[in-house]
Amino acid sequence: MLNFLWPSSSPKRVQGTSEPWPLDKRLLSWSKRDHLTIRDAVNGIFVTGISGGGKSSGPLKTIARAQLAAGFGGIFHSVKISDADTALEWCRKTGRLGDVVMFGPKHPARFNFLDYEYQRPGEGAGLTDNIVNLLLNVAEIRDRKSGNGGGGENAEFFANAKLQILRVTVDLQNDHVGPDVQG
Repeated sequence: MLNFLWPSSSPKRVQGTSEPWPLDKRLLSWSKRDHLTIRDAVNGIFVTGISGGGKSSGPLKTIARAQLAAGFGGIFHSVKISDADTALEWCRKTGRLGDVVMFGPKHPARFNFLDYEYQRPGEGAGLTDNIVNLLLNVAEIRDRKSGNGGGGENAEFFANAKLQILRVTVDLQNDHVGPDVQG
């Protein structure tokens, strides 16, 4: 998966207002009476339709370019390389290309989710069960993507074996990277 980080920038103050992001500011107009405002954008937008129905080339493109032009930031996730190229083109056309950070397997910016879980602040950080559950979730996503959702009559045995192996492996890793405790 290619991940694409939308550019971010400081919001511009709208003339005549004291707030940088007035919620009723229009981002674009659908008609003389229907407008997309910042309030609409922060409350959520849902577009649905059949495959090939023009969702990406119509409303997504229009809304994304309006948000980019207004100074919005965000994250664009894409599986297809051509989708990232399209988003980069939107950034170029709105003068935001210099703000873009791309991350993923073939880019210098990356996110190590295991390292984060080991070192993040807060309750539960670095706990074996939390890390095992995270790895099981990743494995489930991978299995769904590849169509390996079954397992047959031995599915419970293999699920338990995977859980046991992960717990031992994570405990070994925790012992390796954790603080030295002297007793």
